[in-house]
Amino acid sequence: MWSPKRPPLLARITRSGMLRQAVPRAGLPRIVRFLAFHCLMGTTLGAVFAGLLMLINIGGLMDLIATSEQPALPIAMLVIGCALTFGSATMAAAVMSIDPDE
Repeated sequence: MWSPKRPPLLARITRSGMLRQAVPRAGLPRIVRFLAFHCLMGTTLGAVFAGLLMLINIGGLMDLIATSEQPALPIAMLVIGCALTFGSATMAAAVMSIDPDE
């Protein structure tokens, strides 16, 4: 899909035709914000997936957890494992989808 090239960062023309100096945004670099956003989305999706697995009780999973001596440990292991896996996969897909010309 074709998109017009943006003018350089330091000199952009406003809608009124005036040339203005762009002020760089303070904070984290763009790539770090990009990766953090995708990591957050992936870990959230993984935690929701783990919650749904327990809610639906696939394979009697929640029954096994409920009868465990320490039910917090298997829940934490399941949620953290799913969140880590989904977060890593989401970040990897985001990195692979970056346009090299950008």
